[in-house]
Amino acid sequence: MSDSRIRKWAAYAFVYEETGIFPEVDANLELLREIYALQSNRYGSQQKKILTVAQIEVLVSRFRSISQPTNDNVRDPDFGSNGETYLRRIISTLGNIKTQEATDVLKHLTVVDDGFTPLIKTILSEKQNKLPAPPAEVLNAKGLKAMLLDGLPQTPSQLLALGEELFEDLTERAKSSETNTYRLFYRDPSEKKPKKGTPEAITWNQWDRPKKENDCNQVVAEVLRPPSGVIVNIELQMANEKEADIGFQYSDLLLPIEAKGQWNGEVYSSAMSQLDAKYAAHFQAKGFGIFLIYWFGHDVTSSKKPAKCPVRKERPRTSVELKEWVIDTIPTEHRNWLKVVVLDVVSGTKA
Repeated sequence: MSDSRIRKWAAYAFVYEETGIFPEVDANLELLREIYALQSNRYGSQQKKILTVAQIEVLVSRFRSISQPTNDNVRDPDFGSNGETYLRRIISTLGNIKTQEATDVLKHLTVVDDGFTPLIKTILSEKQNKLPAPPAEVLNAKGLKAMLLDGLPQTPSQLLALGEELFEDLTERAKSSETNTYRLFYRDPSEKKPKKGTPEAITWNQWDRPKKENDCNQVVAEVLRPPSGVIVNIELQMANEKEADIGFQYSDLLLPIEAKGQWNGEVYSSAMSQLDAKYAAHFQAKGFGIFLIYWFGHDVTSSKKPAKCPVRKERPRTSVELKEWVIDTIPTEHRNWLKVVVLDVVSGTKA
């Protein structure tokens, strides 16, 4: 029997008869392609097969060593150059299986340290959904002494405290007449400026035109003043192709930041649906995160005015009120590790 027929037979037995991968059959890339084709119904002869937890464990364990990313051309984006995309998708399905068996398999798969390990650890953390200890640990004498000595965080909660401190400093500088940092969050006055003498030019005011959220994130990354060693990133790559808007990194600590403009209708839901569900659950963040809101006040173009609260059916009048309303959307038991920060960049000295 040819090697090709042996692979097809072994793949069929594994996918449909759940026999496992026979030891005498080499776990090579060609066999993984056959399993992928059958399981995904690429041949069109069978229904798409959902793998069991046991099958997933065997598949990942046997093929992860040969499925590392390369720079080769990708013939099938669902498979990847060496099957890594397929394996990552298979691993991710374990996070949606609500059984102890799936949790145990994820734990077993973390024993090997390779390119798949960060994804596996993140999914395991999200699946267990264990809430971390409240940031009272910042008051731990040893940890506090370390921060006082070098200004660098030693725990996730200390990184959170540092993040809040950095944004407090930025808010003060934004209001300072000496720095006028707030100007950086508004559009360049030359951008699409109406021609002189037109009706539009008469009412033109650069200070009622906030920058887009992504542009504000870029400004934040440029003007924050973290201590040496703490890195500020924008569009921080997380697991499962998720990206946090901003992220603080120091050593093996990570603090994700989800940012919204005051006009964004998701400002009243994203603290939980995005920050908590997608980013804070990362195994390096351990449940901690900052929900950042850009506050420009009411003297802005109509499309940039504060979004109405779906519960109160009105717009917040001040940055303090907006912060209180958003905190109300976060369950009490989460408020020690998910912090709401409102960056007030109202032009001039108006609050």
